[in-house]
Amino acid sequence: MFFYEDLLKEIDKTKPNEKEYQVYGAEFRRLVVWLGTGIPLILLGGLQVVIGYQKNYNPIYIIVGAGLIFLGLKHLKTIFSYKIILDLKKQILKYQNIVIEFPNIEKCCLKENIVGKMGKLQVVIRIVTTKKEEYIIPVVMSKKKLFIATLKNSLKERFHIER
Repeated sequence: MFFYEDLLKEIDKTKPNEKEYQVYGAEFRRLVVWLGTGIPLILLGGLQVVIGYQKNYNPIYIIVGAGLIFLGLKHLKTIFSYKIILDLKKQILKYQNIVIEFPNIEKCCLKENIVGKMGKLQVVIRIVTTKKEEYIIPVVMSKKKLFIATLKNSLKERFHIER
């Protein structure tokens, strides 16, 4: 893909980050999309609950409002809980509730893959551990070139790029 090839060229030019502890959050575009859907869902849900209380505690409005508030909070939780931590001092990578130690990584591959229910083509990192566990981490963060260059530098020959 055209954009993937550009990303690969930029990774070769990028100098890896030498900080011992690095945190990578979601990219700005995704942050805006999830906030743009999460906040209005919460507001609509609140309005539905208020209307339900004003109409003599109509349960339909209150249930719909509670459902919309729940979906809005789920969107906000999704975007604010996305972070990847690279701790070069302890030699670990943390993603959500997964902790992967660098010495336990057998191979790490950067490639394009179809991810999620929508079947969207995304850049992902596929990590296989010595225990034959496989992790697929979508690279949808800000500073993705810096993250990939740092991971490539840390893993050396165990990191490869699938073109």
